[in-house]
Amino acid sequence: KSAHAIADRAVIQLTAPAAPTALSATKDGRLAIDLAWTAPATANTRAPVTGYQLQSSPNGTDTWTDLAAITSAATTTHEHSGLAPATTRHYRVRATSRAGTGAWSNVAQATTDANNAPAFSPNTATRRVDENASAGNAVGAAIPAATDSDSDNLTYTLGGTHAAAFDFDAATRQIKVKTVPDYETQTSYQVSVTAADPYSGSASLTVTIHVNNLDEAGTVSLDTTHPSVGTELTASLTDPDGSVASTTWQWARADTKNGAYSNISTATNAAYTPVSGDQGKWLRATASYTDGQGSGKSAHAIADRAVIQLTAPAISLILTPPSISENSGSTTVTATLSTALSEEVTLNVSAKEVSPATSSDFALSNNKQLTIAAGSTTSTGTVTITAADNNVDAPNKSVIVSATASGGNGVDAPADQTLIIIDDDNTPTGTIILTLNPTSASEADDPMTVTVTATLPGTTTRNTNTVLAIQIGDIGDEATEGTDYATVDDITLTIAAGARIGTQSFSINPTQDAIDEGSGETVSVTGITTASGLSVTGTNFTITDDDDAPTGTITLALSPISASEADDATTVIVTATLPGSTTRSENTVLTVQIGDTGDEATEGTDYANVDDLTLTIAAGTWTGIQSFSMDPTQDTIDEGSGETVSVTGTTTANGLSVTGTNFTITDDDDGPAVS
Repeated sequence: KSAHAIADRAVIQLTAPAAPTALSATKDGRLAIDLAWTAPATANTRAPVTGYQLQSSPNGTDTWTDLAAITSAATTTHEHSGLAPATTRHYRVRATSRAGTGAWSNVAQATTDANNAPAFSPNTATRRVDENASAGNAVGAAIPAATDSDSDNLTYTLGGTHAAAFDFDAATRQIKVKTVPDYETQTSYQVSVTAADPYSGSASLTVTIHVNNLDEAGTVSLDTTHPSVGTELTASLTDPDGSVASTTWQWARADTKNGAYSNISTATNAAYTPVSGDQGKWLRATASYTDGQGSGKSAHAIADRAVIQLTAPAISLILTPPSISENSGSTTVTATLSTALSEEVTLNVSAKEVSPATSSDFALSNNKQLTIAAGSTTSTGTVTITAADNNVDAPNKSVIVSATASGGNGVDAPADQTLIIIDDDNTPTGTIILTLNPTSASEADDPMTVTVTATLPGTTTRNTNTVLAIQIGDIGDEATEGTDYATVDDITLTIAAGARIGTQSFSINPTQDAIDEGSGETVSVTGITTASGLSVTGTNFTITDDDDAPTGTITLALSPISASEADDATTVIVTATLPGSTTRSENTVLTVQIGDTGDEATEGTDYANVDDLTLTIAAGTWTGIQSFSMDPTQDTIDEGSGETVSVTGTTTANGLSVTGTNFTITDDDDGPAVS
């Protein structure tokens, strides 16, 4: 099976639609313009309309902008809304299709209606407000609404020269007090109320606000609300209405504050001095006067308490400052009166140290007089106290400052004041140094006095004595106490309070001896103290030697000097003697050798072997001994008068050598006989 259809005509190329016709623009009030046009005529050769492109221009010649893209061919109207009043616009439209956009229509133009601004009629108004009106009070009637022929919603605001002094309720158009008005300060204000529509139209109403001048009460003030017998009170009057004139005064008294007041006949001035009869009474001052509102005005004030009898006037000494540094610090002495007097007061100032302070710790100025003039409560004249510096570490010091008083109707002298002088010295710490004078003596000298000087460290001193225990000589010294010098007792040395140096002496008596002690022997001088933060560094005293060192040959001597070859073993004493008349300050050690190669007697043959021995000449002595055992060997050899064994020695002592000797083994054999 099959079927077919044939188009009504041959294929053609469609063109864009023709231009719309009869485009019109009509104002729609102040904010919109209505547009209408006729769709393009249809033709077989033109593509069907699918919508419209609408454009606007402010002048119709350039600056064309798209206004709307209409996608329905059936829509041939449009409202251009959102315009401002009195706005002119030009319009054109063209059709759109699948074959493209057609030609533009004719140009149409329209202008929106102008805006009608609101108006106040009349455009001025007046309002009145009482002076002293509280914040928030209404200022006259509310402002009437402005008229607007367009029936727009209007917005109201407050401005003008004095707007800051007022609040404004825009909803009710009511002006209200913000800053409390005062007629005497400002009699009128000017503000403006502005009504504005949404389209920049506005109108202003000028409002003049007059302040009503009220008759305000005056105020009486007292220069003191705590009256006392003998002290003048002065009343003063103020009235907000100004122009106070014809003022008269009357003082009155009552038993209670709210009681019945009786006038004081003699008290008709602004000033009044309470008398003894007023004690316990309440006082009232009343002013009668005329002000800017008229005559017959009155005001009064009552003291806060009843009249009292004050205690007698008192003088006070004042130290400025009350404490000073000892490093030239200074205080100024002044005086005050508790109540002014009718007679001048003269004060003579003095200062007295409090132990341990002394008068040298401060200086009172040459001028010692202060004066308090009649009617005054403060002194004139300059009196000063200046501290004197020192290097003594001490507690702070006190000075009593006093004054005698004359005049002032017999006013009493002031109470004493205490001035504190603050110490600025650090406590000495470290090592006390000991020095001697003289520092040495010859062993041949007679007893002599040696002065020990102790010096504190640093530059300051202590405020108490510094006591040192001084020891002369000690175990381990080169010089031996009781041998090289007579025994010396320990001494006590004191550095007085406020001093840096202290001295004490001891006697030293050197012992003459024949011992060569080189450059001399030292005696230690040491010290200890219990003073906090201090120690003691000692020194030495030297006993110089006057003995020459022994030099030359040490001689050896034997006892016995011989033994028979028949004798048993014999102990032989070797004695070594230094040369000269002096000894040495240290041991002299010798190595002694018994027997030697070359001797007549042969060791191990003529006598048993003998070991070398060590012989010591003790320090300070001339001789030293040692012994060895000599055991001769019996033989049958005739050795004549005997055979000798050498005894020799060596030493390392400087300047010394050793001269030996011989031990003889005598022979007991006869010579052989010839027969």
